[in-house]
Amino acid sequence: MAEQGSFSGVSARGDFAEALRGAVDAATRELNTNYFAWKLKGTSGSVGGVVGAHDIRVEIEIAGSGQKRLLTDAGSTTCGDWYAWHDHMPGATPSLHVVGRCVFPTSGYSVSLRPATPQGINPFIYLLDKIIREPTGPVADVVTEVAVHFRQTGSDNYKEAQILPDNTVIPIRDVS
Repeated sequence: MAEQGSFSGVSARGDFAEALRGAVDAATRELNTNYFAWKLKGTSGSVGGVVGAHDIRVEIEIAGSGQKRLLTDAGSTTCGDWYAWHDHMPGATPSLHVVGRCVFPTSGYSVSLRPATPQGINPFIYLLDKIIREPTGPVADVVTEVAVHFRQTGSDNYKEAQILPDNTVIPIRDVS
């Protein structure tokens, strides 16, 4: 760990994925949790040497200005792994799908997406409100992952979906 909240991994084969896994594994061990938000801080590498080997180093930072942002803290949540697509497959009604996942410190939460009202001024960005419903009864004290799936039928010209209030922007892929 280079500094608090910063982790790195190295691949002697020049494999970015291997170096990234090393950085995430280092963070997982140090933070003692499998759930945390991170962002890519930087990459570096070298090429050459006697046999033409190359190294790559990947550094990640725990989200939140380098400070640890753990999901085991009371009341914290992280949503991510967002993916969106237009389904234009023949024989089916065209539809827009947005999927993701949220991780909560206890069980009992639910998450849904709904179209924001009003929509923004950019006709190519579809605004969605993320609605989190808190538990209403007794809950298990265990970190819980909740899948999110939004589906809307009809064809449209959207190129991106934006999840509010996080302002996460997701490119929309076309599937046909």
